[in-house]
Amino acid sequence: MRTFFIFLICMVVTGLPVQSQNLDPFSPTVSRSESEILQEVLKVADTDPQAALALLNKERGEDSSAALEFTLGNLYFQAAKYEEAAGQYEDALIKFPHFRDAKINLGRVYLLLERTDDAVKVYQELVRDGIADAETYNLLGHAFMMEGKSVSAETAYRHALMLDEKGLEARQGLLNCLLVQNRNAEVLGLSEELIAEDATQRSYWSARANAQLSLEEYDEAARSLEQARRLGVADAEMLSMLGQLYLQEALPAEAVLRLKEAFAMGELSPARKEQAIRGLMQLGRWEDAEQLMSEIKDGNTDWMYSLKARLEMEKGNVNDAGRLLKIALEADPMDGELLLMKAELQQVQGETDLARLTLERLSRVEGYEADALIALARMEVDRREWASAVKLLERAMVFEKQPHLQNYIEQLRRMNAQ
Repeated sequence: MRTFFIFLICMVVTGLPVQSQNLDPFSPTVSRSESEILQEVLKVADTDPQAALALLNKERGEDSSAALEFTLGNLYFQAAKYEEAAGQYEDALIKFPHFRDAKINLGRVYLLLERTDDAVKVYQELVRDGIADAETYNLLGHAFMMEGKSVSAETAYRHALMLDEKGLEARQGLLNCLLVQNRNAEVLGLSEELIAEDATQRSYWSARANAQLSLEEYDEAARSLEQARRLGVADAEMLSMLGQLYLQEALPAEAVLRLKEAFAMGELSPARKEQAIRGLMQLGRWEDAEQLMSEIKDGNTDWMYSLKARLEMEKGNVNDAGRLLKIALEADPMDGELLLMKAELQQVQGETDLARLTLERLSRVEGYEADALIALARMEVDRREWASAVKLLERAMVFEKQPHLQNYIEQLRRMNAQ
């Protein structure tokens, strides 16, 4: 989201009309000689920005108007020399404190330098002076959003829309505010309006799909993401999300296609990659999961060792699975999922006593108590120790209520009574 605001901030800097007389009380008067200097500077800047900077630095002085410092600030801004640009705008405001355009551009530079508090003060001053336009309110909204103040940002964007009801920048900003505040029904309404105007904007589809997911409208979210894909605007994260929804809907073939497309883009976050591979494994799509894993360039992350271990176990490669699992556990010895897999591997290898010790250890890991106790109960069932299995399952029910377990407990009690 920060990239979005930086783009908007950099789109344009407010320029100064070159003129000899000025009736605007919020812009400095430019003398005829200064007007000629500025015209020459702007002409040179088209082909040689550095020469324009040198020329303007030479001509300006303590007695020159604020217009020269302002123009120099614009040249530095366009050269991405933001510290220097800020200094020139500040100098312009010392000479002419009511210089509106200098304040607007100074606020932009402050935002780019992540001096958001300073930017807010500049734009609030314009608001207090009664000279804030839609652009000013938009920039104030961006500043508040960069500070994480979405409610204040929303107010600024709505003021901008009062001045320019079709303002695209304000509506985009407002959309982000509503998303952050989880006002999903409003996100749907605004995103629909924006998509109707321009269906090629990825951010609109993404906002719409995320709102639908938050509202648990999974079919609608899948349709939105599918539309974005067919329009060619879906990114890797959106395709991965679509793949997950297809997995959820038990449409593995479609899910695999979308996930492969997402991986092929090479822009998918590690969390999304892990989620995709886990989803395929849960459906038993081992070959597809292995193919996706092979496409990950950096395959030595902790979660990759875990998933590779699971894959090797499914393939019956016990030794390889054990080796990978050992590496993963070295990074996190108390990882509940890994300990559960370790106990499973120990049982496959006939090391039941070690498996029992591992599960007893896991039963003390928060969030995995029930899984460990259920696994221990299964081991007791294998030994035909019905009463012991019942006690373990009753303990598991304390941590996690599972209706089917109660039926199983009753069945074991009957077997124990025989």
